Formats: sequence, structure tokens, C-alpha cells
Amino acid sequence: MSDIEEVPVINLLEDSDATYMSDSEDTGPDALSLSHEQFSESETESEPNSPVIGVGRALEGPVSRQYSQATSQARNSEQNVLAEEGSNSHEGAAAPVPDIVASESSTMSVDMELAPHIEQEGAGADDSELLIPVEPSSSDENSMASEQMSTDIVQQGSDNVDRPEKRTLPLQEVTPIKKTDTKKAPESPESDDEGQICTVCFEAWSNSGSHRLVSLKCGHLFGNSCIERWLKGQGGKCPQCNAKASKRDIRVIYAKSLKVLDTTERDRAIQELEKERETRRNIELDFAHTKMKYDLKCQMVKNLQKELQNLKNASAGINFGLGTSLSQATSSHHSNRLILHSCLEIAKDGGCRVLAYNEWLHMLIVSMPSQVTMFPGSGVKKINTIDMKAERYVPIHGKQVRDITFNPAKNDLLLSVGMDKCVKLTNICNNTTVGSFTADFPLWGCCWNTDQANMFFVGTASGTVIVYDTRNTLGPVKFFQVPGAGPIVSMCYIPYCASANFCLGGLLVARLTLCSFLKVKDNADIEAYELPLEGPFSSVSFEKLTRHFMVSCRPCQKHPHARHIVCELHNACNAVTANVIHTFKGGTTQKMLSRSCLIAHPFKEGNVLACASDESTQSTFIWDVSSGLCLQQLKCSETVIDMVPVRCGQNAYLTLLTEKSVRFYKWIDML
Repeated sequence: MSDIEEVPVINLLEDSDATYMSDSEDTGPDALSLSHEQFSESETESEPNSPVIGVGRALEGPVSRQYSQATSQARNSEQNVLAEEGSNSHEGAAAPVPDIVASESSTMSVDMELAPHIEQEGAGADDSELLIPVEPSSSDENSMASEQMSTDIVQQGSDNVDRPEKRTLPLQEVTPIKKTDTKKAPESPESDDEGQICTVCFEAWSNSGSHRLVSLKCGHLFGNSCIERWLKGQGGKCPQCNAKASKRDIRVIYAKSLKVLDTTERDRAIQELEKERETRRNIELDFAHTKMKYDLKCQMVKNLQKELQNLKNASAGINFGLGTSLSQATSSHHSNRLILHSCLEIAKDGGCRVLAYNEWLHMLIVSMPSQVTMFPGSGVKKINTIDMKAERYVPIHGKQVRDITFNPAKNDLLLSVGMDKCVKLTNICNNTTVGSFTADFPLWGCCWNTDQANMFFVGTASGTVIVYDTRNTLGPVKFFQVPGAGPIVSMCYIPYCASANFCLGGLLVARLTLCSFLKVKDNADIEAYELPLEGPFSSVSFEKLTRHFMVSCRPCQKHPHARHIVCELHNACNAVTANVIHTFKGGTTQKMLSRSCLIAHPFKEGNVLACASDESTQSTFIWDVSSGLCLQQLKCSETVIDMVPVRCGQNAYLTLLTEKSVRFYKWIDML
């Protein structure tokens, strides 16, 4: 055998006394013979840490006998050699066997002829009995020398016997090799070909014939003949999803081959992307709200700092104010103040015009244009004054809304007029129009008759007052032309009061150049009285507790400052006239027809406050009518065009409207 495919691992003798040559015995030829019984005994009596290489149980049987014969022949040959050398010696003594030193490479010669027998007889041995060769220690050099000598003798004695080629292998650690299972795992039934076969018969479908590709309405694919048989015998259900199906649900798929693209990961990534986008939008929205609140707080801090400085100046005796009305202010008038509570953006592009408040509904109404380009027009925005949040937008008019007001008896009925020449009655709770009238001219103002809640008045751009009755749906009840020039810019109703000095009820109307009182009779007849006031006028307002009214006038050549005139009505010689109580002066600029208001003091009973906007200083002034002093000046970045008082529970507010936003100022007690 020229090639050896496998070299068996030989068990190691662990007892140094079982070596070929013992350390205590002579190294002569007689000591080299070792019987098979001695080998067996040495194997059983071996010590565990012996570094000498021996022969284990694998040499029993025929292998042991062959090894004994080879050893005997080697011993006889060695004795003959020693005898010849002894006869040739001068002294007649036998020459000692030279010392044999174990090589550093610690190699061993393995008789290849013994390999098959060792493989056969040692095949059943347990792997745990195999001993790993180790390096001999320096203290066992004699044992290694004896082993080398016995190995050489075996080689010399076997020269005359035909043996296979010997191969010298270096001693090294032998690690048992674990056999790995090379069997392939069974293929999953859900293989790649599952999409190409019928799930009923597990055969490939065809694009024609009886087993052509079809599908049910649930989307699963089958062979035509298979699914027909299935539906006939299985009660009409899909084999895969158990969805109800019938023969008429079978649809032929015209395709040569099918291959489904797995988009699960892509769809999952898209869903995660949408979630992240939604999260980002929510974060951006929260950031915008937080930023707006932060800006409001900063503005509030600035206002409080200014008010604190004014209080310090007032306590030090320093007078401050605007004109003559601000020169006599004292610290005693600062017990109640207005501070900015909140600000709501209504229209980004502007367009807001008027306000109306219903205390019974706790609802503030703001007129504004539509924010949707596809649906132009104008309507109102509802604001809940309890939580100060904007609610639904209600479209009402085709053009700008000029005036709105609530019915004094029916709290959910809103009256509105606009530049589209329409009068609308809207149920603001369910956002439906309950009445509509059309005039011949654009409409500028409106108000309810508080003495008769079914009647209301509408002012036109031509200066005509139109009287309507909600019970008459055919049209207006009466027309009346108000003296003066220009449109009717503002109007308000003064109710009848028997206990008041001026007890008559009527309509206070302001055109651009003239202010009049219209006495309304029971039969809807109107009698007009011109008031001795100089315009041009921009608004009128009425305070019902004191029955005072205030007329605001724009600057003109004769009066360079804006004026806000507080008056009271009285009868004089069967005529109605107005007595001026106080005149408050504003700035020198007023381009917009802004509205002022006369309100009762929220904390001091009997006191009346005059509130008016000033375009030149971009602020709103609060005056005390009884003293004529300016109590507070509210700075604003935009021009205020309308204002109304708001009472919500125990809280009192003054609401200011600009073209884009609504600002709530809360009354607080500084003491």
C-alpha cells in the first residue's frame, strides 16, 4: 500500500514500567524481548502521566503475534551481531550498546502493515480510551532511549520481510473529528414555486385548457377544473381563506406567467414614513402654538413692565397722558386694569370687520372672508369664550359682511347684512339660514328693535332705513330716508324706559355728515330728529344703564383730532336734542371706519367707560366718563376696528378686533 487514507490513533501506555526497556534493567539484548503478556500487564498497570509511547489493546490478537515474531527475529539478529563484534575485540568483552538519545522532533515509525488490523480490531473501541501523545520530559530520557532502541531493532529485524512502505509521522496532538450531518433539511412546503401551482392539486396551472389560471373574488388563484370541483363539493368556500364563493365568482386570468413582487418591506417603510410625517406635523403644530403663547407672554410682560413704570411715575407725582385728558391722572385710578389674556388669529390675509357677543351662549361672533379659494364669500367665525378657542366657520354672504347683531329675545338668532345686498337670519346653533331678504342697495348696518323683538332695521348705502318684520316673509314693512349725505355707517336702538328722563324709544342713526334720532311709533311710522353734532361720523354706541350714547367722529379740517363725544338725549319743546357730557380727543389720523363703544365699568357700579381706537398711536384708550381721565392705553401692533365687552361667569373682558385677529384683555383688580 503506497497511500494511506487513514492513520489509526494508538493508545498510549501510561506506566513507565511497561516500556520496551525499563530504566532499572540492563540495556542489553536480553532486555529487549517483551512478551505479549507483559504488554497486556503493562497496559493495565500503567500510570496516567507516563510520556512513553506504548501499545494498547489495539495490538491484541494477530497484530500482537506478528509484533512478537518481529521482535524475536530482531533479537536473534542483534545477538549474532554482538557475537561477531565480541570475537573481534582485543579484550574479548562485548561492546556496550551505544546510548540512544531521543530526537527533539519526537517522531515514531509506524508499521503500515499493522494499520488494517488495528483499524479492524480497534474500530469498536471507545473514543474516550484514545490517549493523546505528549512531549517526553527531561527526566525520562532513558525511557525514550530504550524506546528508540527497540524501534530500531524492530526495523532491522524486518528488513528481510516484504512490508509496505513505512511513513514517519511527527507526534502531534490529535483532536477527534466530529462528523457533521450533511443531509439537507427538507424543503419548506412554502417554496418559491408556490405562486406557480394550484393550491388544490399542487400541480402547475396552464394558460389554456381545463386547468387554466382563474381566481375567486377574494383574489386567490387556482386551476379552473380544481376550483370548480372544490366549490361543488365543499359548500362554496375558498380553499385558502374560507370566504364565501360560488361558481359565478370564478374569473379567468389572462397571463402567460405570474410573478408577485414582494413589496412588504416597502409598504412597511411607507407606513412608517407616513407615521413620522404625521408626528412631525403634530410637533410643528405644537411648536407653533407654543411659540404663539410665548409671544403673547412676552408682550404681556412688556405691557406689565410699562404699567409698572407708569405706576411708579404716578406714585412719584409725575403726570402722564395724551393731551388734556392725560394730564390729571393719579394713582387712585389704577386699581382696575386690563391685561392681555389671549390672542386668536382669525384670518391670515385679513378681512375681519365686526363683532357680536351673546352672553347666554358664551359665544363671540367674528365676521371674516372665506379662507377657501374654491368657495368665495364671507361668513362668521364662532369663538367659545369659556375656553377661548375658535370653532366652526359659517358661510353666510357672497360678499363682505358689514354688520351683525343677536336677537334680544331669541338668543340663537343672528341678523347680518352685507355688501351683496342681502339680509340673512341665521340660527347660529345649527348653522342654518332661517330667513333671507334682498335689498336694492348694499347694506351697511342693522339692529334689532328691543321693544318689539320681531322687528329689525337695516341701513343702506343710499341712506335709507328699511324696516322688516320676521313674521312677514314677503319683504320689508317700511322705508324711510334719513336726512344727510353718504351711507348709514352705524345705527343702534334706544329702548323705551318710563322711569328715565328721556323715556322715548327710537333709532339712533349716523350717516357720514349727520346724526339723527328716529322716533319709532307703534304703527311702524318713523319721525326723524337731527342732533346738533358735527361730523364726519364713524360710529355710534349706546349704554343702557345710564342711557348715554357716544358718537365717534373722524378728523377733519375744522377738527384735526378724532373726537369721541359722550351725550345724553332729552326732550325740548316737542323735539329731541342731545347734550354733550364729555368729549375725548384722539389722534390726527383715521383712515378706517373703526367702531368705538361705551361700556359700564365691570367693578364700579354707575361708572361708564369710553373705549376708542387710535390709528396714529396703534393703541386703544380707556377713559372714565365721570372724571374724563384716561385710565389705560392698550398698545397693539394693528389697528383696532371693532370692540365689545364680554362677560363670562365672574370674568370680564374687553375684546378688540383687528383685520386678522381677536385680542382678549381681562379686567383684574390691582389691589
